[in-house]
Amino acid sequence: MSTLTLPPAPPAPAHEIRYLAVRANLLPTEVVDARRGRQVRQLVLAAVAAVAVLMAGWTALSKAETSSAHTQLDSAQARGVSLIAQQARFGPLVTAQSEASEIKTQLSTLMTGDLSWSKLLTAVRAAAPPTIGLKSIAGLAGSDATGPIPPGISALNASGSGSIGTISISGTTPDHATVARYLDTLNSVPGLTVPYPATVIGVNGAFTFSATCVVTAKALGGRFTTTATGSH
Repeated sequence: MSTLTLPPAPPAPAHEIRYLAVRANLLPTEVVDARRGRQVRQLVLAAVAAVAVLMAGWTALSKAETSSAHTQLDSAQARGVSLIAQQARFGPLVTAQSEASEIKTQLSTLMTGDLSWSKLLTAVRAAAPPTIGLKSIAGLAGSDATGPIPPGISALNASGSGSIGTISISGTTPDHATVARYLDTLNSVPGLTVPYPATVIGVNGAFTFSATCVVTAKALGGRFTTTATGSH
């Protein structure tokens, strides 16, 4: 007699297995609150620590910048002291330069009367025609503000050179026309301008005259002389 054995039944599919998830907070409320309090304290302490670090960094930076500013100030003060010392060493040179400038100004003032009178008087004589008899020629340095130039005469100076004095001329002439031609000739003499007659008097070809010419800066270049007088 034979026995028939059946194979075991296969296990149920996995997807058919069901698990029931059960969650429950069994901790007491006091424990939960204590944990939350510790977390809050930790966050507060971390924030305070971060602020402290930032404040310490800002303080260190401020001290560094202050120290740098003090160093720069000390350096600038040291340079100032050095420059003052150098200026003190060059004091004699600065004084000499100032004195030289003052001397130059004084020389410029003196040069106003530095006329080459001999050259100028020779030119005045040479310009006279044979019929003119010169009696005197007088030169005087000055201006229309200090004399001897009459007021308003400098305004007629169209030579482009400043007025620095006058030359006064007197002599004899046969007529008025000869005096006029002589004055025209004087107007072409370098250093002279605005020749004008002061007087022409006389009769029958025997006249005496006086005239004045303005002396310009073109006549400068002689010795330091303010007055010169010559006669024919």
